[in-house]
Amino acid sequence: MMAKRYLALLAASAIIAFVAHCGNNGGGSTNPAAKEDPSFAGDIQPIFSRSCALSSCHAAPGQLGLVLSTGQSYAGLVDVAAAQEPTMKRVAPFAPEESYLITKLEGRQAEGQRMPPALPLSSSEIQLMRNWITKGAKDN
Repeated sequence: MMAKRYLALLAASAIIAFVAHCGNNGGGSTNPAAKEDPSFAGDIQPIFSRSCALSSCHAAPGQLGLVLSTGQSYAGLVDVAAAQEPTMKRVAPFAPEESYLITKLEGRQAEGQRMPPALPLSSSEIQLMRNWITKGAKDN
């Protein structure tokens, strides 16, 4: 009888561990350390594709003229004046504090709302964006 309880407890623990691992695997649900030198194609664009380039947001034609779909996002971001804050660039290479993208992601903008509105990015995703901008916002 004791062995059956032990086996049931062991099986339940294994199932809980498996489910917890699966729940934290992919989809941006984990909060890993941000890469120091992220690539646009491999690290930044997937965040835009998953969180921003949605039909009602920044897919063509894009709110405020900003399209964040694959193949169009880079040209609309780097060294382009922000529509809501024309004195700032959407992305100012080497200057995350002067980049309106970071302001919007962190919710520090004077106009409009924090982006993305439904589910803000994790702190590690924002740090990844900061790191990409700090390293020059390269199209790599």
